[in-house]
Amino acid sequence: MAATKPTEVSKYLSNMITYIKGDLEEFKQLCKRVEDKEKRNESSSKELIRDAPTFITSSRLDYTQAQEAKNNSIENSTKPSLIKQEKFFRITIPITITLFSVVDVLGFLIGSHSKECETDKNFRAFFSRSAITVDQEEIEILNFIYRQGLVHVYFPKLSAGISYHSNNEAYPLFYKTNSIELILNVNKLENIVITTLEEIYIRSINDQIMQKKYNSMIDKYKEKDECKIKRLSAKVTMIAPTLTTTTTTTQG
Repeated sequence: MAATKPTEVSKYLSNMITYIKGDLEEFKQLCKRVEDKEKRNESSSKELIRDAPTFITSSRLDYTQAQEAKNNSIENSTKPSLIKQEKFFRITIPITITLFSVVDVLGFLIGSHSKECETDKNFRAFFSRSAITVDQEEIEILNFIYRQGLVHVYFPKLSAGISYHSNNEAYPLFYKTNSIELILNVNKLENIVITTLEEIYIRSINDQIMQKKYNSMIDKYKEKDECKIKRLSAKVTMIAPTLTTTTTTTQG
């Protein structure tokens, strides 16, 4: 019996898995280097605190992006300090936006609705397929507080926290601390999104309904925007591809 020919949507999702996993692995390596630097800084800061005058106060030394969302509370402290707090950047926000883009498009492809711009429905459809339960209240927070916040104003709305750290592996999707009312655990979100993506990809190989929705999405893109690309392409300078300029298109 002849092997089933992969659909265009399954090819698209296969490429997505390759690129998402590759990018996330690079992200993790960067985060690991930052965590190592953070540990070294914490050790040296503890030495400074031990020998410092009594008026010096210190907030948590393992400064995270969850604390960044609290309006730089360390820098805004009214108490004097001789210790310069160093911020550590784990590209938490770019990682989270990447994961949300997967949720958005896959939610449309597997959902029963017909418009890809209906993000609320996309999120609900996607997380309905997750092996790890994400309830409706959590889905609303993910979309309206985190996704909309990161996309439109770069930070989560209302000073909600967001954290990507190896220590988070055992934590639930959402948790809180004494100083931060709600924190999104991006490590857990990553696990949910990637496992759900892989499950949807397996289904897509023979799913003609998903293929039809994918075709409709691409056709709408072409109708609305292809002429804009062609007009600008006619004006821009052509350059010879090099290792630093070559890119890959995986859709349409």
